[in-house]
Formats: sequence, structure tokens, C-alpha cells
Amino acid sequence: MKTTRDLLIPVLIAAAAFAGCGLRHRVDRDLLEPIPNEDKLLLFEAENDVLIAKDEIAAAETDLEDAKKALDNAEDQADTLRGQAGREKNAQLAALLRQWADKKIDWREAEVDLAKARKAAASDALTAARARYERAKAQIVKEHAPRSATGISLKDFEGQVKDKEQDAESGRKDVEKARKLRDEKRAAYDAVSRKLQQVSDGAYGGPWAD
Repeated sequence: MKTTRDLLIPVLIAAAAFAGCGLRHRVDRDLLEPIPNEDKLLLFEAENDVLIAKDEIAAAETDLEDAKKALDNAEDQADTLRGQAGREKNAQLAALLRQWADKKIDWREAEVDLAKARKAAASDALTAARARYERAKAQIVKEHAPRSATGISLKDFEGQVKDKEQDAESGRKDVEKARKLRDEKRAAYDAVSRKLQQVSDGAYGGPWAD
């Protein structure tokens, strides 16, 4: 059965690799060494937030690559659709084909923008999580090794967390804006798709188009 020490040591080693990046206020890890591991459990939650943010960055990067590929495909498809529109004798159908091509690109561009916003927001969330991690270190040292903490001001760490969490909140709002715009672009594309399916008697458009 694993002890608290067995569980905590890998956490502290892993956290050492990423703690403090881009932060003004940090706590020297050497100050934590004399403190028993059971008194460092406050770091668990802070480290978990860091790992979640790192996972979100990785997911956003994967989605961004997929969105870029989908946009490339949409641009190729749009060229084909515009060529078909140029050969189409039915003026209404030709116009809808061009619209469909344009709306497809608009939608896929919005998907790319959403993935970029997610990646940026996850980066802000990661910095905020690291700020909370540094605050946790400061709290532990202040409580369990006060003689070593004379130069540590919890107020500085609280202010740093507040600033970084504001950035993270702003990033989340940017994601919601990007998602709303993506949904609007997708809805506009679907509307043209349904109209095109109707006018072309099912030759174009429809739910199977993408």
C-alpha cells in the first residue's frame, strides 16, 4: 500500500518542472525541503489544476490541426463548387452553389479561430494554476517554516493569483465568443445547405454533405 510520502514525492518532482513559469513571485523549492511531506498536501490540488490546463492545451492543439486540415479541404471543395456553379444553367442553383462554398469556408475558418482561442485560454489557465501553485508553496513555508519565510509576502502571491485568474477569465470569455461565432457560421452554412438540397432536388446539400 502506498504511503503519503510515496504519493507525494512524484507529484513534487513533476511539479518542479513546470512551477513558476512566467510569474514574478516564486518560492525557492529549497525552502520546502525541511517541511514534512504530510504538511505539503496543499500542493496536490494546485498541481492537479496545472495538469488539467496542460491537457487542455494539448487537446486544443490537436483540434487546431484538425480544424486547419478541414479548412484546407473546404477551400478545395469550394473551388470545385464554384466551377460547378460556372457551368450551371439554373441561375438560382448557381448562386446557391457559390453561397454554399463561401459559407463552408466561413464555418471552417471559425472552427480554426475557436481552436486558437481555446489554446490561448488554456495557456492563461495554466499560468493561473501555476500562480496558485506558487501561492500554495508560500502558504506552506509561512505556516511551517516561518523563520525561512521572512521575505515572503502572501499579499504578493494573492495579487499574482488574482491577476492571472483575471487573464484566465478573459480567455474563457474569448472562447465563448469564438464558439458563438462558430455556431452562427455553422447555422448559416446549414441553412444554405438545406435550401440547396431543396432547389437541386437532392443533388446538392443535405446532412451528408459534411
